[in-house]
Amino acid sequence: MAKSIVSRILDIDIRWVNLVVIIGLVLPLLVPITLPLVVNQSTIQFKKYIDAVPSGGLIIWQNSVSLSLYGDVEAPDLTTWKYILQRPVKIIIVSFSADGPSSQKNIMAWPGADPNDYGKKYGIDWVWIGYIPGDEPAVAAFTKNLKVSGTDYSGTPLDQLDMMKNLHDANDVSLVIASQASLDVASWTIRQWYSSYSRNIVFVHFSSDMPSLMPYYPVMLKAYLSGSGGAAELDVLTGQFGIGSKLVQSVSLVLLMSIVFIVVTNIAEWISHTHKIEVKA
Repeated sequence: MAKSIVSRILDIDIRWVNLVVIIGLVLPLLVPITLPLVVNQSTIQFKKYIDAVPSGGLIIWQNSVSLSLYGDVEAPDLTTWKYILQRPVKIIIVSFSADGPSSQKNIMAWPGADPNDYGKKYGIDWVWIGYIPGDEPAVAAFTKNLKVSGTDYSGTPLDQLDMMKNLHDANDVSLVIASQASLDVASWTIRQWYSSYSRNIVFVHFSSDMPSLMPYYPVMLKAYLSGSGGAAELDVLTGQFGIGSKLVQSVSLVLLMSIVFIVVTNIAEWISHTHKIEVKA
């Protein structure tokens, strides 16, 4: 019996193995599959800072993501955006890169990512300012005057929006959530929001550039989410199952299957050589 099992294992057509791997890759994208996931301490802090914003407090959602690197930050952006929409807070959306508004449109196009789905009314609970050109001087000007752009993304004067009437400068802000795929924008954010006003800042950032943020963490930069892995960790903490979880679980399942294949075939190969089992050529 043992010889028969070993022979069958070593005679498996590689195409069947490829098929199983493809199924393992696709299945978590279609059906929720929960594998163990260790949550990074920074992700725990990231959620805590969002939860600490008082009812009616103001969050600046600073979306300055370049579309060329959007794929790596889409998952954590979406998970974070959905979570803050569940909170009883006010939100201002602003961008300091030209691609920022397009990235925000992509995020809000996902199911469950429309503020209206959460009962948030435009001009009362949230405002979209759009892109403010000028690089770091633009960030500095915005921190000094939250209405520096004059109008919102659609051209409505900010003074006509109820939410903006009693907002003045960075001192009115409870938390800055900055999503960007550029170290330049990250450093502008730190200098203008923290160095000048000591505002709490958390980042959503692309994973390959995370080492560049470490000099700021955890004093000036309070917490961060890194790529799809960070999104999956926040999903665990918030009870969501977003694209970050799907991507991470998909990769994890394929890696787990690969380890099983390697171990089983190596054991079978060792047994075949030890017991001189004939394997089909």
